[in-house]
Amino acid sequence: MRNFVFFGKQKLAYAYQNGVQLGWLINPDEQKTYIYRPNQSPETIEGFDQKLSGDGVLNGFEFDLGVLK
Repeated sequence: MRNFVFFGKQKLAYAYQNGVQLGWLINPDEQKTYIYRPNQSPETIEGFDQKLSGDGVLNGFEFDLGVLK
Protein backbone atom coordinates (compact mmCIF):
# COMPACT_ATOMS: atom_id res chain seq x y z
CA MET A 1 0.00 0.00 0.00
CA ARG A 2 2.99 2.31 0.36
CA ASN A 3 3.22 2.52 -3.44
CA PHE A 4 -0.42 3.63 -3.53
CA VAL A 5 0.28 6.50 -1.15
CA PHE A 6 3.59 7.40 -2.82
CA PHE A 7 2.11 7.59 -6.33
CA GLY A 8 -1.01 9.35 -5.04
CA LYS A 9 1.12 12.04 -3.45
CA GLN A 10 3.10 12.44 -6.68
CA LYS A 11 -0.10 12.90 -8.67
CA LEU A 12 -1.43 15.44 -6.17
CA ALA A 13 1.82 17.42 -6.34
CA TYR A 14 1.45 17.57 -10.13
CA ALA A 15 -2.20 18.61 -9.79
CA TYR A 16 -1.29 21.49 -7.45
CA GLN A 17 1.23 22.76 -9.96
CA ASN A 18 -1.74 23.05 -12.32
CA GLY A 19 -4.11 24.90 -9.99
CA VAL A 20 -5.95 22.22 -8.00
CA GLN A 21 -7.19 23.65 -4.68
CA LEU A 22 -8.19 20.49 -2.78
CA GLY A 23 -7.16 16.85 -2.94
CA TRP A 24 -8.19 13.75 -1.03
CA LEU A 25 -6.02 10.66 -0.98
CA ILE A 26 -8.12 7.86 0.48
CA ASN A 27 -6.39 4.68 1.63
CA PRO A 28 -9.19 2.12 2.13
CA ASP A 29 -6.91 -0.63 3.47
CA GLU A 30 -5.69 1.49 6.38
CA GLN A 31 -8.88 3.57 6.63
CA LYS A 32 -6.89 6.80 6.39
CA THR A 33 -7.63 9.90 4.38
CA TYR A 34 -5.06 12.55 3.57
CA ILE A 35 -6.42 16.00 2.78
CA TYR A 36 -4.18 18.22 0.70
CA ARG A 37 -4.47 21.96 0.13
CA PRO A 38 -1.89 24.19 -1.56
CA ASN A 39 0.75 25.69 0.75
CA GLN A 40 -0.43 23.67 3.77
CA SER A 41 0.71 20.51 5.47
CA PRO A 42 -1.57 17.55 4.72
CA GLU A 43 -4.26 16.71 7.24
CA THR A 44 -4.74 13.03 8.14
CA ILE A 45 -8.10 11.58 9.13
CA GLU A 46 -8.15 8.10 10.63
CA GLY A 47 -11.23 5.92 10.35
CA PHE A 48 -14.19 6.11 8.02
CA ASP A 49 -16.75 7.45 10.49
CA GLN A 50 -17.03 10.99 9.14
CA LYS A 51 -17.73 12.98 5.99
CA LEU A 52 -15.35 14.93 3.81
CA SER A 53 -16.40 18.42 2.83
CA GLY A 54 -15.63 20.36 -0.34
CA ASP A 55 -14.20 23.16 1.84
CA GLY A 56 -15.31 26.07 -0.31
CA VAL A 57 -13.92 24.50 -3.47
CA LEU A 58 -16.99 22.32 -4.06
CA ASN A 59 -19.60 24.16 -2.00
CA GLY A 60 -22.23 21.82 -0.60
CA PHE A 61 -20.39 18.64 -1.62
CA GLU A 62 -19.85 15.97 1.03
CA PHE A 63 -18.45 12.47 0.75
CA ASP A 64 -19.41 9.99 3.47
CA LEU A 65 -16.35 7.84 4.13
CA GLY A 66 -18.64 5.28 5.80
CA VAL A 67 -19.60 3.90 2.38
CA LEU A 68 -16.05 2.53 2.11
CA LYS A 69 -16.27 0.33 5.21
